[in-house]
Amino acid sequence: MNSKPQFKTPFEIFKQLNIIFYAVMGSMFLLLIVALIVQSPERQLDAPSPNIATEYILVILIIASISGAYISYILGTRKVTNKTPLNTKVTMFYKYSLVKLVLFELAGILGLIGYFLTAVPLYLAIGFVVIMLMFLHKPAFKRLAVEFKLTQKEREHITENKPFR
Repeated sequence: MNSKPQFKTPFEIFKQLNIIFYAVMGSMFLLLIVALIVQSPERQLDAPSPNIATEYILVILIIASISGAYISYILGTRKVTNKTPLNTKVTMFYKYSLVKLVLFELAGILGLIGYFLTAVPLYLAIGFVVIMLMFLHKPAFKRLAVEFKLTQKEREHITENKPFR
């Protein structure tokens, strides 16, 4: 079985990425709302004192996840050259955008779990900031065109939704 996603047209890729993006965003918002409901002000007063080791581990994992998202995406874009075929560029964009979304989601979930466990508002803020980061890094045609160095001919190929060869 071939592990690479096989797409026939560019719009199929963007459609699938958008479905994944909005599913991840929906789950993050749902978790954020649940965190706000569960950690009501009355419950925060009764919250146990946070475990320092747990807090440090969560912060380190959150930082590593956000950093990993950026680093993996940037390293992926550096693999692209002018001679890379369009379908490879688009497949790489799909793959690295997916990895970036998953790592951002991991950071957000860890932040919101930290808020569940400790009732420290900093973790809630981290979860919210990660959601904003995800909005800023939504997979889009402009991001593909700029970061994966598409030529004018390749841009036209994608905007016209021509099938890949």
